[in-house]
Amino acid sequence: MESYSKYYGVSFEETLYRFHIQDIAGELDAKLSENEANTFAGLWIEHTPKFKIVILFTQGGGENIDAYLTEELASLINVRPAKMSLIELQNAQKEAVASLWNIKILAGSEINVYENTIKVFIEEADKTRLDIALRHKSLIIPDYIKIITVTKLGGTV
Repeated sequence: MESYSKYYGVSFEETLYRFHIQDIAGELDAKLSENEANTFAGLWIEHTPKFKIVILFTQGGGENIDAYLTEELASLINVRPAKMSLIELQNAQKEAVASLWNIKILAGSEINVYENTIKVFIEEADKTRLDIALRHKSLIIPDYIKIITVTKLGGTV
């Protein structure tokens, strides 16, 4: 806690408060993931420049966010729009990796909640095979999927 206080330049009491809010935000994340899965696109905590909880919803989502908020959370919430829900991103992630595996390209992946995108990692040795598949349109990569070439999967970029 002391390192958090020093890093963000806040008091010990403020640090305790923020840790408490982080626990509540985790519970909120779980509830929104379960109850608002069709439109919920993710949640995170921003520590600077102002401490707040950012929540992403697709169009038509977040309209009943107040039902999930406690009094202490209400002033900390910042709702932002997203193109795809978390469920849609997870499904697209599985599909993208499976499509690559179908053309014999091993891939790793992760969802970037902040950007509402998917990162797919492939090895440099497979880059030519990917380029050929894209050129021949046997594989189509949507704009919300970012292909990142790494030396070796599980290694460094």
